[in-house]
Order: sequence, then structure tokens, then C-alpha cells
Amino acid sequence: MTALVRNLTYENTNGDNPTAGARSVTIDITDGDGGATPTENLTINVGAVNDAPVADLNGADGGGIDYSTTFDEGDSPVSIVDSDATITDPDHSTFEGLGINLGGFVDGASEVIAINGEQFVYAVSRVVSTTVGATTFDLDFDGSGFTITELGGGSSPEADLQTLLRTITYNNTSQNPTAGNRTFNIIPQDASSLNATPAAVSTVSVSAVNDAPVITSNGGGPAAAINVAENTTAVTTVTSTDVDGGAASYSITGGADEIGRASCRERV
Repeated sequence: MTALVRNLTYENTNGDNPTAGARSVTIDITDGDGGATPTENLTINVGAVNDAPVADLNGADGGGIDYSTTFDEGDSPVSIVDSDATITDPDHSTFEGLGINLGGFVDGASEVIAINGEQFVYAVSRVVSTTVGATTFDLDFDGSGFTITELGGGSSPEADLQTLLRTITYNNTSQNPTAGNRTFNIIPQDASSLNATPAAVSTVSVSAVNDAPVITSNGGGPAAAINVAENTTAVTTVTSTDVDGGAASYSITGGADEIGRASCRERV
């Protein structure tokens, strides 16, 4: 009997959000002849711990909480999270805010982040409000990161903050963007001011495209042309630009009348 009593244990399987407070256990032992020990009253004090919130940027589509996508030069804006991204907290259904820290941005004003339709140019501070569901959010951008809170203070419902997260997009308007990764560290803060640890990371891989050079002389582009009268010689200077840089080379192609009669020479 002693061994049995010594091996009594208590467990609360609600590991995320148990109800705090005392649990009472009463132990009475009787023998087969009607004898009994004094009643023993035991108290187990259960304490709850504030669990950190979690931003899951890929939702149910993959393992982990991070998300990655690609942006090729000339693309339309891309979402930085999956369409079913979530923000959750086992202890709370409201949140004090959301932090977003940017990394790897090197193309200045060409890099644009949009939140619920509001556009923010990298390195240019802006503060604006926007409404999602029943919540008006204050979007405070310092040029390299966002602090998002409910306008006027207080906490916002999980559903509204989650919907706001799903509206965030990235765009690069440069015709010669710097290739590489742009990162967004997403950090929700619960109603008790506890931040997510670790932050969820969205990675946008930017790729540049080799754009064709464009003739800028003699009417420019596909319309560039010169007129040469019969049995005469014409001289023109052909110029071009290339947004990707580098030196241009020129050649002449045409019909049978032009073979051996046209030449191209680089000016020095």
C-alpha cells in the first residue's frame, strides 16, 4: 500500500492553457477489518504560463512557419505569405500589435510594400491608418520596418490581424533590380505584450531579366529609320540605351540591294 500511495501522480493534459488554481486530493485508506487512517487532504497548485503567439506564414500547406516566394523583374506584386497564413495564440484571442522588420532591401524607392492597398516605399517613412473588419489599424513605417497597432490603443481581434497579414505584397519597379533575397521578419504581440519567438520569416527571391537594348536615334525603337535616295550615300549616327548597362554592338541586315553597299562603324 505504501508503494501505491508513493506512486500517485497528477497531470494536466491541457498543456497550452490550463486553468490556474488549486486542485484538492483526499486520501482515505481502510483495512479489511474496518480500520482506517486519518483522512489526508493534499493540495496541488496549478499555474498557467503565457505562451508566445505564433505567425504561421505558410498555413496548412507546409511544415514550419516560414514562407518563400519569387519575384522576377517585371512581375506584378507578389504576396509575402500564403493565402491561408495564420496568427494564433493559445492564451489569447486578441493581439496588441504586429511588427515587421525588413532585410536585404537595396533598390531604394523601387522597392514597394503594400498593406491592405496602402503603399510604402522602402527608406521613406510613412504613417497611415487602414480598416480591416471591425479594426482600424495604425500602420507606422519608419523606412525599414513596421509597427502595426490598433488606432487609438487597445487590442485587435485575431481574425482582423490575420486578414491584414494576408494582404501584404512586395513589388520592385526597377528595370534592373538587384538580384537576391528580401526578408520580412513577422512578429505578432499578444494581449499580454509577449512577442512571438522566433519570428516567422518570409523570403522573396528577386531575379533580374536581361532587357533588350533600344535604339534611341532616328525615330527610336522599332520605328528608327533613315531614307537614302538612289545612287547617293547617307551617313547617320546610331545610338542606343540598355537599362542593364554594358557596351552595345551594331550590325546591319537587309535585302539583296543592301549586300555589300551598307557598312557599320563604331565611333571612337
